Amino acid sequence: MTLSPKSSNRYRLGERLSFGAGGGIERYLRAGWSSQEPQHRWTNAATAQIHLFIGSVVGSTVDVVFRLRCRGFVLPGVVERQQVEVRVNYQRVTTWTVSSEAWYEAVVPHARVADGKMLVSLAISRPTALHDHGLSIDQRKLGLLALEMEVVHSEQPPVVDWLGVGMVPEGEIFRPNGMASR
Repeated sequence: MTLSPKSSNRYRLGERLSFGAGGGIERYLRAGWSSQEPQHRWTNAATAQIHLFIGSVVGSTVDVVFRLRCRGFVLPGVVERQQVEVRVNYQRVTTWTVSSEAWYEAVVPHARVADGKMLVSLAISRPTALHDHGLSIDQRKLGLLALEMEVVHSEQPPVVDWLGVGMVPEGEIFRPNGMASR
């Protein structure tokens, strides 16, 4: 999939979007999402995607945080929780253990979204259909019930590693956010 900014997927940093009817999320959703329900939307595949273009982060050195208010599909005795690997632009950023409703967060290094393109992929461990267990005619492979999402600036200070003093005539070397500097 080519990631390109389109007017339909431009997102304003800090904007909270609802997965409920009329919540504004539709234009960002890609594969893996079920049909709209009044207050939420289910994932219905092993991977669900959200594609954003965030112009305000282009060239930024500040990390962002992808936040999702959701709960996992659980079926007592069968599925107790969902493991969700969060990838941004095809690279893993974290793994969530999701069962009860809460805000789940993934800190995304600024280098991953420096061009403003942000493809979030949620790889869900055990999407399950109620039909497979004789509980319903619903054949959707449910994984997460999504309620709201937002992307915000990280409030975490940059990570700085002191590399020490050595053969470099300029003095001490530091590595803020993975970039060597003096």
